[in-house]
Order: sequence, then structure tokens, then C-alpha cells
Amino acid sequence: MTNTPTAAPGLILRRPAVFLDRDGTLVEEVPYLHDPAELALLPGVAAALAALGAAGYALVVATNQAGVARGYFDEAAVARVHRRLRTLLAAGGARLDAVVSCRITRTGRSPATPARAAAASPARACWRRRPSGSGWTCAPHT
Repeated sequence: MTNTPTAAPGLILRRPAVFLDRDGTLVEEVPYLHDPAELALLPGVAAALAALGAAGYALVVATNQAGVARGYFDEAAVARVHRRLRTLLAAGGARLDAVVSCRITRTGRSPATPARAAAASPARACWRRRPSGSGWTCAPHT
């Protein structure tokens, strides 16, 4: 028997979740990581996430992507890195339920976000539940 909840398609499940930072927590720290070839899992990460998933936790990577906000690379590059991350984790038996990224600089000043946003790396206040209940989105705190 598994602890993983199941439900009819379209029904939003309520289960505990673990929110994880990406850089330096799951993968080696690489400044402005945008090349999937530079992504390397830290030792033990896949096994630890697989154990959390098996225990019934939703696994959500929440990452700040100031490089997008600064125009160093685009969101397609971030998506390629996240596909590689999912592939490496799957090889170790782990599956992410979601990967969300926020495009805010430490000063909050970027073309993609309001100047009053003060979230970074990723701050808890940066993440807001979508009004539709369909997931999480990056939103500057007020």
C-alpha cells in the first residue's frame, strides 16, 4: 500500500509538499546556470527526493532566475535546464511534481517585475497560490 494520494482527473489534491531551492541545494552551484550540460546533481539528492516522494510528499522546486530578469538568457534556457534536472532525478528514482521559477533580482529591479518586489533566492513571500487553484506562481509581495 502506498501513501501517495490518488483522485479523479482534474481534482486538486491536498497533500504535504516540500519546497526546495535548486542551486546549491539540489544541484552544484553554477552562476547563472542556463546550459543543461553544466547541471550536476549533488550527491544523494535523487535518493533523498525519491524517499520523500515515496512517503507521499509533493516535490516542488522553487528557484529564482535573476539571469532571465537581467536578460542574460531566456526562459527557454531555464526550461532546458529543468528538463535535464527532471531526467537526472528520474534516473535516480525521483519525480518532481512541479518546478516554478521567479524572475526577480536581489534589488527587485528588473524589466519583468515591479521595482517594489523584494524577493530573491527564492523568498517564501515570492510565491503565491494562483487564484484558479491550478498551482503556484511568482508574485511580488506587497
